[in-house]
Amino acid sequence: MLYNHRNYIFGKDGLLIPMRVLVRDHARKRMFERGISMEEVTEAIRKGRKWREGDTLHATMRNIEVVYTVADSTIFVITVHYR
Repeated sequence: MLYNHRNYIFGKDGLLIPMRVLVRDHARKRMFERGISMEEVTEAIRKGRKWREGDTLHATMRNIEVVYTVADSTIFVITVHYR
């Protein structure tokens, strides 16, 4: 099951762009177990340091790491954990 969350990011021209984030069950459970909020996840994706490993993207901010993929302008969060 996926959980839908909408957020906005600023584009290069300063306009708000809708960002759709879908969180898989596994990631939602890990967020709950670890006390990580959806706001922390989206902040890491928007502003954190990013790198690619195979087919997945990783974003870190502070002590949180988010593993996700992007398809058709939608972000699918796979898991979230503390570094």
